[in-house]
Amino acid sequence: MSRALQRERKKMSEIPKNIKLPSMKDFRENAFKDTSSKMERVAASAIPPMVVNIEDGIPAHAPAELICIGCWHRAIHIWPVGTLMKTLQCSQCGEIGLLIMTGEGE
Repeated sequence: MSRALQRERKKMSEIPKNIKLPSMKDFRENAFKDTSSKMERVAASAIPPMVVNIEDGIPAHAPAELICIGCWHRAIHIWPVGTLMKTLQCSQCGEIGLLIMTGEGE
């Protein structure tokens, strides 16, 4: 083990002597104090609520019935508009590019 590593371990293992830990008596006295003033300060500094339309960030999707020409699995699939058919993957066999539209469900 290198000397630098030994020094670091020694520093980390030394406990500072000037830290005062609270006693159980202090904890019991302060545990159930009225914290309304603290809550009021937190509420006053909080960010005001906003209404956000979550559909703004979601791209348009296209549903259609597709059939895999590799395993003949047929299912209704949904994918983002603009996605090329050759990049879609069959959910049954896992092959990419073998899905074709049946013409139903458009």
